[in-house]
Amino acid sequence: VTFGDAAEDTMTFGAAPSYVNLTHTTATGGDTIITGTLNAAVAKLNNTKLTGTLNAKTMLYGNLTSDGTANFAQDLFVLGNSATLDAATSITAGKDIIIAKASGQNITVSKAISANGNFVLYSGTLLLHANLSTQKDVVLVGSAYNATDSSTGYTNAYAYNTPRPSGWSTAQYVYADTTNPQSIDSISLPDGTSVSTKAGNLTAAADTTIHTGKNFYANGITMNSIGTWYIDILGNSDSTVCFAEAYNCTVANCTVRKHSGSGTTGTEDSANAQIAAENCGLTGCSNWDSEDFEITDAWTVRDNAIYIKFNRPVRNANSELNTFGSELSYYYNTDNDTPYSAFTSDPDGTTNISTESDEVYIIGAAGKTWNTDATGSDSGTADSTDRNGNHRNAKPYLDIPRSLGGSSAAATTQSFVITDRFGKRLLNYSIRTKTSGTAFTNVLDHTGPVLWTVRTGQELHEAYDAASGEASQHSYDSHNFL
Repeated sequence: VTFGDAAEDTMTFGAAPSYVNLTHTTATGGDTIITGTLNAAVAKLNNTKLTGTLNAKTMLYGNLTSDGTANFAQDLFVLGNSATLDAATSITAGKDIIIAKASGQNITVSKAISANGNFVLYSGTLLLHANLSTQKDVVLVGSAYNATDSSTGYTNAYAYNTPRPSGWSTAQYVYADTTNPQSIDSISLPDGTSVSTKAGNLTAAADTTIHTGKNFYANGITMNSIGTWYIDILGNSDSTVCFAEAYNCTVANCTVRKHSGSGTTGTEDSANAQIAAENCGLTGCSNWDSEDFEITDAWTVRDNAIYIKFNRPVRNANSELNTFGSELSYYYNTDNDTPYSAFTSDPDGTTNISTESDEVYIIGAAGKTWNTDATGSDSGTADSTDRNGNHRNAKPYLDIPRSLGGSSAAATTQSFVITDRFGKRLLNYSIRTKTSGTAFTNVLDHTGPVLWTVRTGQELHEAYDAASGEASQHSYDSHNFL
């Protein structure tokens, strides 16, 4: 079936804005050839040659070719068996591109492809032989998908739309059209059917690039290449700009770079752009934040302050630390959930920390001090006191939850508490999460003793005894003392 002969031709199914559907998918129906602009509500097509614009929610079950640019003005759903997307110039979509091929089927992208919305690989193997770019998110999910963080037990901690702190970049792949809702758990198609099997894989040709306009998220997918390929992201060292996360993935030969906007080529900038990776197997990859984020040292410096050293800087460009300072706790008498009050840059607690550093101080709750010889595992000796002479039973350990939610909640209410500058979470140092972690008890005693009282006196004078001579008087006879 052929529609149009020239670029200026326009074909309309129905009347705007209530267009009707176009379906040409029968096995014997041949190709669909569109030249110019075609308007419809939903277009279900097999092999298609599009030179111009298809203004419809498009369900493509076959190959795509074009003598120029193939432009899909709305969402493009790539479905069915193995096929190729090719064009003389490029392939574009005005909204989202969603790959949901039948399991085990390939989709080969032979020409540059871009989406003004999001790109989602849900199922099928994407053979990427040209660059891919988006204005919004890139979302890649595979058969090893798992949104549960086993260290906390929260079922949604690793989800694409997991709760994030106020002001942080949020997931963009959210449909406003309630008649066609989308999520990562299932893909709703324009004809009312859905796809719910996550089974994506990606094989990238050497030197190809995935360019994200906003966020990057991958979970359970294998991404391979025989040569170096690239993922270009915005600077995720700033939590308000974007997030870049990978969970349960296997990745080879991928270098992460930072770009400065649409159409720009990324450059390696490991200080400002790295993908935070959890439970990922990486081979030949660069700028992936895969090492555990952990506490390396901690010790008391006051009877209400602890110095903490991390193995790399803590995210705090937008004062993230003090957002959750009160969610951290220690043992005080019979209460093992006493909150700390704030992170500071000095041990006296006078200056809130405003920079990113791997060294911080945390201040205890007002009036709830510990003995000056206390450690994270021991409250001190029976006769020791705090700086004001009060004996305490407190143990200044660090109970820091990796995510918030409590011991009985299935899902987290806040997935990120303390992270490194790229959003990789601190190890779970909390006994208060659904799956209990281990509090950091190796807090040493570096608090100096406090001079509490001073007394003066004088030794009694012993009379000289001629019979015993010098031995009758001690060397300190009649001496003053403190």
